[in-house]
Amino acid sequence: MVATWRSEDRQGLSGAALLSAAQTLINAGSSRSGALPALPASTSYVVTDNKGGAVACALTENNLFGTGRMADGTGVLLAASPGRYPAPLLSAAIVQRRGALVAALASSGQNDAADALAAATRAAVSGTEVPHEGQGRVNASLCRGNTCHGDTDPRGGGLSVGSVNN
Repeated sequence: MVATWRSEDRQGLSGAALLSAAQTLINAGSSRSGALPALPASTSYVVTDNKGGAVACALTENNLFGTGRMADGTGVLLAASPGRYPAPLLSAAIVQRRGALVAALASSGQNDAADALAAATRAAVSGTEVPHEGQGRVNASLCRGNTCHGDTDPRGGGLSVGSVNN
């Protein structure tokens, strides 16, 4: 796509005309190398509090940066139509043992998200280290006793903060 854009002469275009040309290229869905790949981007996060509450979320804008357009005056990127790209696999789990929080986990990584979450959940239940292999990315909060600690993918992009349950 970038190579196609760079190879075409756009001298003299500016402002709205340049933006229109860029949108036309994106809407065409192809470049000299063929069709664009599906980009059903996703992300995930988990939150735990010091009372044993937990939230695990996986979400998507159905494409990298959604439509690439921002809703006027909001700072929010608009999601792409879910009918235009294959749906990403979204995975999240909360694990409790006898009412006590064991883990909150969520994953992203398109087709590898579910497998990454399954491996991480197995590790949380067995008390072993969360594996970070393949393309799936896992964010987790792992709890033992009244202490939770965050676990993010060592390849980067995650953020974790621990908590102590009162």
